[in-house]
This record gives sequence, structure tokens and C-alpha cells, in this order.
Amino acid sequence: MELLLDGRPLGTAPAGEVNRFRAEFTVPYAPGELTAVARTGGVETGRCTLRSATGPVALSAVADRSQIRAEDADLAFVAISLADAAGTVLLGAEREVRVAVEGPAVLQGLGSAAPSTAESYLDDVHTTADGRALAVVRPTGPGEVTVTVTADGLEPTVVRLRVG
Repeated sequence: MELLLDGRPLGTAPAGEVNRFRAEFTVPYAPGELTAVARTGGVETGRCTLRSATGPVALSAVADRSQIRAEDADLAFVAISLADAAGTVLLGAEREVRVAVEGPAVLQGLGSAAPSTAESYLDDVHTTADGRALAVVRPTGPGEVTVTVTADGLEPTVVRLRVG
């Protein structure tokens, strides 16, 4: 594996079965674009990049689809994130978000990928983990549904769903 920061090499480390399929690097934090490049026999076999968020952060909410069936077994998943203007999520960000659902639907659950939390998935407030949370909306009948996500210090964001 080779590790690059903004295209500059930071070093290489072996991976594979002998290393439990892990390559480990110790580097100081620096904002930018961090890329891991996998090579086998000198030939690139994979690449993964992480980018730092830059500039002001905004609240974003995107539903997995805009229309759901008017059946209580159907669900809409609303991905919530704290991201910059380019859509890069602010990793490490922990901020309380509140979700309100208006129309023929209910907030079925709200949570994050935090490995340990005392927050209930049944509440309408939850703390993001690595800048992300997920709201699950269940329809209760046909019509228009508005999902509003708010967080202190940020402009609210709205998602509209059609239940039919």
C-alpha cells in the first residue's frame, strides 16, 4: 500500500495475509485529500480517497427516494449529513439534529452509527456520528410528507416525500 496526501507520497507499507490484510501508517493530521493505493506486483489494484471538508458546513438531508407506497411496511430512509459546499462530509462532527415529520407519516427511528450511545432511536433528536445520521420515515396514509431537519447554528433543510 502507498499513502498519498494531496498527491505527495507519505510512504508505503506491506499488506496481505501476512499482515492480516492491513497496512498501517502513522502520519500527522493534515487537511486535504488522503489516498491509499493498493498494488500487487507493482500493478495498481485499487484506490480509495478521503477528502477533508473545507469552508462553511451546512446541514444536508437526502431521501433514498421521493415516493413511497401508502403501506405501513414501506419506509423512506433520509440520510442526514454535515457537509461543505462540495458535499464532503465533516468527519468527526458530532452535533445534535432534530427531525420533524408533517403529513401522513411518522418518524419511525432516528440514529447514527455511533458505536456507543445512550440516545434512543425513538426520539426526534439524535447526535451525528462522523457528521452523519439516518432518519426512517413510515407512511400512515396517502399524501404529501415534509421532513424538516434542524441543528443549532445551521439553516434547516427540508425533504418532501409523496405517499401514494
